[in-house]
Amino acid sequence: MNKIKKKTKVKRLINTKRRSIIKRVKKSILKSLKVLPQPYVNLLNLYKTAMESGTQLRFGRSTIPISRIVNQFYCEQKFEFTEQQATLLNNEAIKLSDSHELSKQKGDEGHTADLPFVEHKTEDEIWIAAFQKNRKIPVSIREFHGLFKFDGFYINGSIDSAVFHQGKALSVSEFKFRPSLRLYDTDRIQGNLYGLLLQNLGFDTSELIIRLICFNSNDREVALLTNKYFPDDGNSLKEEFKFNSSEANDKLVWALQYWKSEREALKTTHIGKCRKCEYSLNCRNNKNPLQMELPL
Repeated sequence: MNKIKKKTKVKRLINTKRRSIIKRVKKSILKSLKVLPQPYVNLLNLYKTAMESGTQLRFGRSTIPISRIVNQFYCEQKFEFTEQQATLLNNEAIKLSDSHELSKQKGDEGHTADLPFVEHKTEDEIWIAAFQKNRKIPVSIREFHGLFKFDGFYINGSIDSAVFHQGKALSVSEFKFRPSLRLYDTDRIQGNLYGLLLQNLGFDTSELIIRLICFNSNDREVALLTNKYFPDDGNSLKEEFKFNSSEANDKLVWALQYWKSEREALKTTHIGKCRKCEYSLNCRNNKNPLQMELPL
């Protein structure tokens, strides 16, 4: 009797192991057979090309992050001084920064709090879900990364949060953490440029909404400690608008004139910005006579 029980137990173990092996093999076959959306394949190829392109831009950069471009619209002269200082301090750090942004694409603002509607998937799964035609529920992702080529330049960015459905980009959300609840023109430019990024990645942006949300800086610390999203208790400033492709395109064309060395850095005409700028003395001593209204 004991021998029969022992044989039965061994048989069950063998069958369980066999089922486990079959399951793993099936999963492996399905993974190898999955078809990646062509826009994602194009992006992967572009990443490879960009990383192999080498240094060819100002300040030793091979790509231009959208987060850097936006700083040009605050005061391009300050932006230039900041980049020059970073280059002098550690030129190698710039190269590492580019490499990191291409491989990891982490956002500059470090938004690490999990959002409740985010689906945690691999990069492949995200793109497949985003373009899946029979998918009923939109796919949401925090820190969505991308790269596109514009007028010969590689432009990269990391979107705080984005929602996709059947190849359409439905929304882009950009989170800001500041001592006072305030949104600026540069935030609107940044959101619009992220829309341009998604458009160039191959998404349908005809219904894309840009959302800007500003939280108090203290709320960010709470979020990092609790790993929770912020409750909608009114302690935030929100704004949304429809993506404007033409406007984003014009802003990028203007910004790239500087990177092409077609002009020198422009100074802001807002005296308030100059009073609190750490480079104000350098700026006053600068021989560059250009002082024009930035295209905000």
